[in-house]
Amino acid sequence: MIRIDEAWLATTPLDMRAGTDTALARVIATFGAAHPHHAYVFANQRANRLKVLVHDGVGLWLAARRLHQGKFVWAPAGSPNVALEHAQLNALVPGPALAACGLARCHQRGLNRRRKGVAVAIGRCVNGWTQGERAHCQPW
Repeated sequence: MIRIDEAWLATTPLDMRAGTDTALARVIATFGAAHPHHAYVFANQRANRLKVLVHDGVGLWLAARRLHQGKFVWAPAGSPNVALEHAQLNALVPGPALAACGLARCHQRGLNRRRKGVAVAIGRCVNGWTQGERAHCQPW
């Protein structure tokens, strides 16, 4: 099993044709360096695919996830690189259905907001928001 001490989310879209070297170059450009036992999560422009780059202390692992329908919902940008909690990473990578994490409701209400060039934590939308209002999310 691969040990992951910290996980980071980048909101800048990554071309899903990118291999390990391109993903590593993006990690270095966005986060400064690839640190041992850290995972870096990237999405494509449509937000229906993810790539996760993990530095295991010896080498690099690159994994991909594709949704057959729907999209991943990202919290609005506004803060620099933010770490994900393990529950957040598990919800994205091998974890439970998106609806169980509160993410499906955000997408259904049209609150999918993404900004380029920064990394932020994934969150769930605050109750009471209606379509057309700006999405505000909070960490789990």
